[in-house]
Amino acid sequence: MEDIADRYFRPRQAADPFVWAAQNLSEAKKNKEERKTVQWRYAILNMHEVIALAIPRLNDRDLKRFHKHFKTVFVDDYATVPHESVERLLALHQAGKLSVKALGDDYDIRQDREKPGAVVVVDGNDISYDAFIDATGQHALSASDLPFPSLRQPGAIKKAETHTAGASANDETRRTGGIEIDDSFRPRLEAGLSNNLYCVSVPFLLHKMPFIQGITSAHEMGSKVSATIIDAVANSELLVHSA
Repeated sequence: MEDIADRYFRPRQAADPFVWAAQNLSEAKKNKEERKTVQWRYAILNMHEVIALAIPRLNDRDLKRFHKHFKTVFVDDYATVPHESVERLLALHQAGKLSVKALGDDYDIRQDREKPGAVVVVDGNDISYDAFIDATGQHALSASDLPFPSLRQPGAIKKAETHTAGASANDETRRTGGIEIDDSFRPRLEAGLSNNLYCVSVPFLLHKMPFIQGITSAHEMGSKVSATIIDAVANSELLVHSA
């Protein structure tokens, strides 16, 4: 499994990114016009349904292998971009206004609060930019940022775990990152704490449920949460009425 992503991305990484983008755009437009399904992409798209069943049964070693070597193939297959957006990027590049610099993991971005722009330090070189736009999105909050004092207590919210396959006494329990939730997406809390909190925040779930994203997943999670809330309200009303 370790060489899947390397083989998958190797041709693209060896090509000029804008040449690759132009060729891929041309291919995508042609396939759309001819209503052609690219079978190998479709296979990857559907493969996640099988892999998702296996993820909860992986031990910590295999789960780390999945995240490091295999998950990126699925991420790439999902990461589609509108044709118009690609056309704009190609136009900017052709006009000499856009280039791409691979930073890797060893780089630094320095900003002066009194001056606009930024300096990127990579491979021992300083690259100056007149303007800097942080497009990485909003950073995820941690469980300690919850606005409920009782839930911020150490150990109140349990960290997500996974189990090795089987159901014997020798099964191992491993921490995966994220938080542990029940079937209705409520955090598993210490006894005595209210469980009327629902968590469908992707950053808390991706470690253990790497495919829990997108419109279909949002629909499934929303359906489960809403059904649980409706049941709770209905049961509460029945109790009040009977009293």
